[in-house]
Amino acid sequence: MRLYLDDTRPAPDGWTLARTAREAIAVLQRTPVDELSLDYDLPGEDGTAVTAWMTRERVWPLVSVSVHSSNPRGALALSEAIEQSRLFSAPPGDLRRFVRPGIGTDGAPNGPFAWYGEATLEFDGYCGPVRDAPGRPDGQAVCVITAHNPGSAVIDADENAHANERLRARLEHLGAVAEEAGGGAADGSHWEESFAVRDVPVEAVRLLGRDFGQRAIFVADRHGITIRDCRPLWFQDGREKLHVKDVCESPSAARAVAEALSDHRRGELSEDQTDAVITANCPGLDPLWVRRLPPHVLLVP
Repeated sequence: MRLYLDDTRPAPDGWTLARTAREAIAVLQRTPVDELSLDYDLPGEDGTAVTAWMTRERVWPLVSVSVHSSNPRGALALSEAIEQSRLFSAPPGDLRRFVRPGIGTDGAPNGPFAWYGEATLEFDGYCGPVRDAPGRPDGQAVCVITAHNPGSAVIDADENAHANERLRARLEHLGAVAEEAGGGAADGSHWEESFAVRDVPVEAVRLLGRDFGQRAIFVADRHGITIRDCRPLWFQDGREKLHVKDVCESPSAARAVAEALSDHRRGELSEDQTDAVITANCPGLDPLWVRRLPPHVLLVP
């Protein structure tokens, strides 16, 4: 089942509609849910009541949770609540009710983080599958992050190496302890040089991953390895959207970037010209990542 929580919009085709947080919780109590899409502004309790209930009851949709709220602050609050629910909902050794992002009830990868769930990591003396990693006895969180292939676009080795050097410099600026690491496909067909990062808050590393166009980072702690979503993308009317506040400083800046990307895709604007527009309107972000956003991802105010 796919559950859509919204008090005004109709549910997309194939989704079951809940109008209030209580209705959504009632569905989650009686029916396994594969996908859940949340609104924030609701009559009575807001959308975070659902994530709070999921955290308390250790119930999580099998594939994904997304946010479609048009309220920017509400969408951010929901994204943060989802992140916290993912962190604290997992009962040790039990995947029957809770599903880590990218890991199905049978322990196999599924959903939007499938690649991450089946990846092999090498860091700090561990080399093996993400899902088999033991908890760290010291409890200290170690993040594994790379700058390779931003936006899930495969780029050449020189570009990846240059991106990783820029990432290393950013980590050093943050005062992080960054050691060589790596991650990739279990069969060795794909590998990305990475960094194992200590002494920096996980949230800072997650936001750095967003800056470098990464879909997610890995976090190893006393529970094992979890997958942390870097970019607050959510769905609305079946289309993936990236909120303007996460990449640009204003709606006019977003429009300028969107027009430049459109012109670039038509061959009317060079990479350098496009990057200049992106840098002017999205300070602090890697132009390569923004330029390589898939065409179906919309920058919205």
